[in-house]
Amino acid sequence: MNVSFDLNFLKSIEKTTAEFGRRSAESVKQELPNLGIATQQIAGGGAVFAGVASPITQAIGVGLDGSVSSDELARLEAFFFQRKADVVLELTPYIDESVLQWIRDRPYGLVEFSQIHTLSLSGDIRESEPGKGIAIRIVQPAEYKVFTRTVAEGYAESVPLSDEDLLIFEGFSRAPGALSFLATIDGVPAGGAMLSVEGELAGLHGGSTLPQFRGRGLQTMLICARLREAQRRGCRVAYTVTHPSGSSQRNMARFGFQPAYTRVKMSRPFKTG
Repeated sequence: MNVSFDLNFLKSIEKTTAEFGRRSAESVKQELPNLGIATQQIAGGGAVFAGVASPITQAIGVGLDGSVSSDELARLEAFFFQRKADVVLELTPYIDESVLQWIRDRPYGLVEFSQIHTLSLSGDIRESEPGKGIAIRIVQPAEYKVFTRTVAEGYAESVPLSDEDLLIFEGFSRAPGALSFLATIDGVPAGGAMLSVEGELAGLHGGSTLPQFRGRGLQTMLICARLREAQRRGCRVAYTVTHPSGSSQRNMARFGFQPAYTRVKMSRPFKTG
């Protein structure tokens, strides 16, 4: 069933994503203070620093609450520049004109597009029976490192992660509101994915499969397992973020996910001297 694209609802997805990322980073910061993680609620969104080259270092939800002052936007840039990192902004079509004008007047460049999809959880979830030897389960505390390594190796071809990134990802996987799912074949870890639950909104994140186990429907089963768990927890709507025309987008479409809006990632480089 399609979800009504009410503007406030669409904005709530971005705000929920920003808050989940910020809260998760704060949780990791408390556990691992030596990693230098920093967060800030600013310009209507949330900024996270998790290392100069980390894919988690970015700001989401900026400019969704109306006009943002130049002082506030300068503070946002300073958050990254003070840590010698590029400014990275995930932006939606619903940001205020003040943010657009700020970007136009400065050396920001386009990095990539991503697509947000939504699905009503009011109906039945498509059945996906596991093949021989395949099992999907929610990760237990002793399995977080196995889960993290498995998902990271599944992404390694496109998004290589450092040892520091792995520690941060592991912390995100056990943060408040997060559930991690591990897929095994004959008891061997083969893939994994995450679910975040925030009130009635469920987010599907970070699914990957090890290269040697691809083509066996693991991601389809992981989607099914997460959607059922979200229903069980009383979620009304699920959302996910994919790259346009990628395999993840096709997998989500099979479950009825519909495109809701497009994000654009913009970056301003940090320059020394």
